[in-house]
Amino acid sequence: MFKAALALKRSQRTPAFICEILDALVFKQIATQLGGNLRIIAVGGSPLCAETQVLMRALFGCVIQVGYGASETAACITATDGRDLRTGHCGAPCHGVQLGLLDWDECSYRITDKPFPRGEVIVAGPCVSKGYFKRPEDTQRVFIEIDGQHFFCTGDIAQIDDTGVVRIIDRKKDIVKLNDGEYIAVGRIEMKMKTNPFVDNIFVYVRPGSNRCICIVVANAGQVMKLGQELNLDLSFEDLCQTPEVVANVLQRLQAHGLELGLTKRELPVALYLTPLALDAGDGPGGPRAQRSGGKWSRAHFRDQIDAMYNNGPEKTR
Repeated sequence: MFKAALALKRSQRTPAFICEILDALVFKQIATQLGGNLRIIAVGGSPLCAETQVLMRALFGCVIQVGYGASETAACITATDGRDLRTGHCGAPCHGVQLGLLDWDECSYRITDKPFPRGEVIVAGPCVSKGYFKRPEDTQRVFIEIDGQHFFCTGDIAQIDDTGVVRIIDRKKDIVKLNDGEYIAVGRIEMKMKTNPFVDNIFVYVRPGSNRCICIVVANAGQVMKLGQELNLDLSFEDLCQTPEVVANVLQRLQAHGLELGLTKRELPVALYLTPLALDAGDGPGGPRAQRSGGKWSRAHFRDQIDAMYNNGPEKTR
């Protein structure tokens, strides 16, 4: 009965009054465990998997609102409308936000693209910072003036569809040229891999002169412990993360997950290091900047592991 009710709600075609009946008869216990007053869940820390968004909406019977923003813009730039049941986008610009796109010719993202314009997201408005404190070079690099208007260049590549919603599709600073002359977008790989249940956080890295990428994953304890049971390994979470059999299994799952989400074989990590340690948020260790743009902290902290993966990986990971 539960599975049938969940399938009805996930279909998004079921009439509202049927959903209300299902909430009362089937999903009330779940709502009670969450306090009984849950009306909205706001998500903004990282991209939300479409399947997860639909599942959460069905189970909890509440609005799942996805936002997109940055520290430089006082957080929110865009947010989804609670009545919009589509997934894969982060909504339209918030009140008072002026959002535009800039061409990025190097990777053929242009505002003249069809069917929808694509380019780097730039933001203006009263929410935008004047610059970085005592960092004039960084300020000059990412804050620009257009027709007297002060804009912040996010470095994110987006597409704006005919309904005015923004879809983040790439990350400008994460474009890496491989040894064979091809380019891959590290941010795109991270965004897709983050939706795998084994991943709490991820750092994808390409060593200069290499033609493949590797990844460091902050492992999800529940998933790793469950995998350990399936493999008949009676070990702690920390030990499982260092067990070759577990690492190889998780890497295979990540590669299959990436292919399902449209990554090419060239974009799939060929080596993996699992860490049980949660990394700090923000600009520090493992924070968004480090994770999304190959931060120095991540490279320095995991230097030995990165060297080992490149020196001992498949075909020495070249």
